[in-house]
Amino acid sequence: MVEKPKGKPGRWRYGLAIALMLVGTFAFLLAFEVLKTTTEDMVQVIVPGESTITVEEPGDFTIFYESQSTVDGRVFSTGDLPGINIEIRSNATGEPVSIKKPSATTSYSLGGRSGQSIAAFSVQETGDYTLAAAYPEGAEGTERVLAVGSGSGGVGRALVAGGIGMAAFLAGLVIGLRTFFRRRKAKRNGDGPTAGQAAEPFHTPA
Repeated sequence: MVEKPKGKPGRWRYGLAIALMLVGTFAFLLAFEVLKTTTEDMVQVIVPGESTITVEEPGDFTIFYESQSTVDGRVFSTGDLPGINIEIRSNATGEPVSIKKPSATTSYSLGGRSGQSIAAFSVQETGDYTLAAAYPEGAEGTERVLAVGSGSGGVGRALVAGGIGMAAFLAGLVIGLRTFFRRRKAKRNGDGPTAGQAAEPFHTPA
């Protein structure tokens, strides 16, 4: 039994491929801009030590550990984070802020900075808060960089948009390449019947 040849793909597939690649590029650029803005808005602190964080809007916050970072011209490359104790207190009341594990682990790498979420907290009042971090008693370690950002939504949205952008771009590339090779194969084989398949006879009107 002879397999019926597949028809030549329409040129409209090229348009679909280009559209998907454009959407993917736009989504990827959007993800880059969101991630760039998010990281620039983070407050970087060097630990061990104490630093003041000013909260302008109540809400959820995430603490990231930046294994690759730059603070005031100092470059940090510190590898994995060992055990470290972190405390946050309100400067106005002296009350401690509850710190917990982040609901999801998020990470980023951009502009010489690589961070991963390690803790989260929420505050209900605006104002200044003191973040204090220290190694356990008797332990020693190098200075490292923590970054505090509002929630983890910005990083999460950037990762989702970046993933969608990459998927759309690759899908468009695959469609474009498959269309090109299938059209070239169809042109090389011609539009006539395949070998072993008789052509339909032509009959003139009676």
